[in-house]
Amino acid sequence: LKAVKDALRQVGVTRVEQRPIGFPDIFRQLLEALGEAGLWHEGLALIGSWCFNVYVQSLGVAFFPLRTMDFDFGLRIPYTGPSANMDALLTGLGFTPRIDMGYGKVDYVLPGVGLVEVFMDRAQGTPERVREIQQRLALRPAPVTHLSLLLDHTITVKVHGVHKAITVPAMPAFLVHRLITARFGEYRDAADNIYKIRKDYKQAALTARRILEEPDLRAELAVIIGSLPEDLR
Repeated sequence: LKAVKDALRQVGVTRVEQRPIGFPDIFRQLLEALGEAGLWHEGLALIGSWCFNVYVQSLGVAFFPLRTMDFDFGLRIPYTGPSANMDALLTGLGFTPRIDMGYGKVDYVLPGVGLVEVFMDRAQGTPERVREIQQRLALRPAPVTHLSLLLDHTITVKVHGVHKAITVPAMPAFLVHRLITARFGEYRDAADNIYKIRKDYKQAALTARRILEEPDLRAELAVIIGSLPEDLR
């Protein structure tokens, strides 16, 4: 809880800006397609800044401008859901696969519009499980640390303009994960990505403000913090 209060003071959140209503068509189409494939209740979750945007529009978190069209998803490992051709699903929406040799992943780009990336927890992504994901989902997620923190604490949320509810991390898990990635996150370099680090702290602070309004969310936050390894508390 001390980290939450420190983050609030650091970013100086003083007012609530007017929030937009609705989502871009491509985002809604993507969520709809994933729902039709039956993936939301079987291990897939929306994460990252577009998850925060869902908090803003569906769960009462204060608005913060979103400057990215990168749509990030986390996949629980082992995956126990139905088979689905994610490659065909994404290319059918107009995205083009792009191999990132530096991080050993495949993401999907829609030029001038956005990017889809799927991540898995590094500790759970054994070679056997990665092969299974490739066979069952036609997908190669990028491994990152601490992702299980988000995927072990999820909720379902109704999104404006999307028929089926989607899965997102619970707000306390998102807050703690944002504080961890701002400090220790992979693909982060303070010299090159100062905006991303500041964004993490800002989103953490605004999420914390909403959590502090609800006793149940505060209790969940305390449990999650208490479960962290000592070096992350």
